[in-house]
Amino acid sequence: MRQFAVIGLGRFGFKVAEILAEKGAQVIAIDKDHALVEKARDIVTEAVQLDSTDEEALRESGVEGVDVAVVSIGEGVESSILTTAILKSFGIKEIVARASTKLQAKILKEVGATRVVFPEEDMGLRVANSILAPGVLEYIELGAHYNLAEIEVKGEFTGKSIKELDIPPLTLELVWQSWVSVLS
Repeated sequence: MRQFAVIGLGRFGFKVAEILAEKGAQVIAIDKDHALVEKARDIVTEAVQLDSTDEEALRESGVEGVDVAVVSIGEGVESSILTTAILKSFGIKEIVARASTKLQAKILKEVGATRVVFPEEDMGLRVANSILAPGVLEYIELGAHYNLAEIEVKGEFTGKSIKELDIPPLTLELVWQSWVSVLS
């Protein structure tokens, strides 16, 4: 079973830790705020209060053995950068870091983040897409010209095959069990 560390237990980090734990993963949750650590204690495998920029304290927490570390520190980009660099020095292969700007993302990648996420930007995109296309349940951009969407089928589309729907010719159709995903 893969082991995860989530460092920074604000709204985003807490939710990541919670979902990982709900899915049965072993999670070490870390924050310097005692109240946030206590809130996570009953949800995750281990909850630790420490300053993640303290290399020795971070080492003693057991994060060296994790497969994936998520750096979700919301305030103080310096702490995110230092924490990411420390995790990289521990040999952690997959480090996901939270950023607010493109410059932060660039620096985080340079010091060891293998993936950078923009939670506010990602959520803004999801909300805007759900408003523009209410029938789209899930939407993921895969690249410049590729998107993956899960679409709610109703009305005139119900009971028709994909061929009968007359989907545009450049659309790739993927059928899996009883649901359909359309990649365009």
